[in-house]
Amino acid sequence: MRKLTGLCVLLLALASPAAAADLGGYKDAYDSGPVPGTSYGGFYMAFGIGGSFMKSSKDTVITTPYSGTVAIKGGTSVAADGVVTTCTSTTPCIVPYTGTVSQTVKSHYGLSGALADARLGYDFALGNGWFIGPFAGVSYDWASEGDLSQGFGYEGGGRIGKAIGNARLFAELGYRGEHTGLSGDFSTDTRGVLVGGGAEVALGGHMYVGARVDYVAYGSFTNDGGVKVDESQIIGLGYLGVKF
Repeated sequence: MRKLTGLCVLLLALASPAAAADLGGYKDAYDSGPVPGTSYGGFYMAFGIGGSFMKSSKDTVITTPYSGTVAIKGGTSVAADGVVTTCTSTTPCIVPYTGTVSQTVKSHYGLSGALADARLGYDFALGNGWFIGPFAGVSYDWASEGDLSQGFGYEGGGRIGKAIGNARLFAELGYRGEHTGLSGDFSTDTRGVLVGGGAEVALGGHMYVGARVDYVAYGSFTNDGGVKVDESQIIGLGYLGVKF
């Protein structure tokens, strides 16, 4: 994360007025004769590399044999070995019990690793430096811990931002899915809401560099193995792009 912060500082330095003068800056698409490749509207493609941190927890129900006594509410019954015992009191009763008991155990994981990303999008120039547009992308995530690992991912959404000199600042909102699996246990696709933002700086011509950070809330879901899983993710990327 410190490296990503340093990259953002470098982008802001490149976005200074002096740098903007050297690189030409982004131009309004409605200006007469916009500089090719530096208009802040139009198609773009970017390829990035960075890292991700996935916070995951898993609820596992463990059933074990038990012989002894249990407490039950008044007016309720418990069955064990075909024998039903009823508590006739209005207060809890301690009754003999031989059978099985179940408890839920929560396991926590913190997965981290490299992530590569490719994104394609289109920005509509709104005038006065503002732009808005959709994007879609694919990624591969090498984050893992023990037998738990991530994999192929996909995303789509929209972003809105403003061009300032030769820089573009933006915020984005979308939807992301990513494969996750635990060896010998389950394999599934997690899906959730993506929110984030970043900055880009024109390099001249059609090229630009950028950095962005996204947070993905996958929330709670039940995987293919019937296990309840709760996941969230932070993604940080630096990337190189081209505008058409």
